[in-house]
Order: sequence, then structure tokens, then C-alpha cells
Amino acid sequence: MSDDVPGRLEPPLVRLAVVCEDVDESADGRPAIIRFPVHTLQFPGLLERNYQVPGLVLYLQLQGGFGSFDLRVRMRRVDGSREVTVSPTYRLILATPGDAVPLELALKLNHLVFPDPDVYELMVYVGELNLHEPRDAAPRPFPPVVVAALPATGAEGGVV
Repeated sequence: MSDDVPGRLEPPLVRLAVVCEDVDESADGRPAIIRFPVHTLQFPGLLERNYQVPGLVLYLQLQGGFGSFDLRVRMRRVDGSREVTVSPTYRLILATPGDAVPLELALKLNHLVFPDPDVYELMVYVGELNLHEPRDAAPRPFPPVVVAALPATGAEGGVV
């Protein structure tokens, strides 16, 4: 988190998080249509390690919050090992506390690399705070996004 706003800082809540192949925008530039949600992918060809999936997007709805935050996405195996940051840092400025209308974001995951076949979680952080972990403002937070990466079979691979 950042201390750019003196006084109260209130992290937002994750209301929805979906990994997909693309997000179409409306005429006013807001995310409008989630295209091809992704839950499983397969390593291509005979590739066994470090699969960089082209063109995935994380669609987010964040609600509430107040202050200035550094937002990023991290990925880890579901067993909690090997956590990596997979997105650049985005500056998030929330100026309307308790806003009932969610903020919609489409974050490109251009640097997302699956180290090897396994099941992974993608989590949204503001500063060092994992927005998918329980806290006073979110005793039952939105769960991390889960993506399974299957081993290669010699076929083309990609989203299943």
C-alpha cells in the first residue's frame, strides 16, 4: 500500500476475478464482454517447462476502498510454493469510499509463465496485502483464480 493519502487507507474488495483470452470494451472504454474464460491449458508440443501463454487477461471487479495503492498479480502453485509476480505494477487511486459501483479492470498478463504442469492460483495484491485473504473488511473474500496447466502431449497446446 502507499501512504500518498494521509489518514485512512482502505483496500478494495475483489468482487469478481476471471482469467480469459480477451475482454472487449464498450463504446465508453469500459470492459464489457469477457471472451473465452480460461480454467485449463495444456503445454504445447513437447514443452515441459516455462510455458508463456500468449495474450491472457485478468478481468477484475474491485469494490470500495479508499487511497492510493500499487496493484499487481501474483501466481503460485496451489500448495503455496513458488510464488511469482506476473504483472507489472498498476497505480490504483480510489477516491470514493464505500462506492457501490465496482471498478472494472482488464489487466494483460503478458508475462505469465507457467514453470511446469501443475495447478496454480492467481491472486491480486495491493502493496503486500493479498486481497484473497480474510481480513476484517472481507471475512469471506473472493477466492484466488485457479488455472490448471496440463502436461504436453505433442499436440498444439494452449487453452483447453
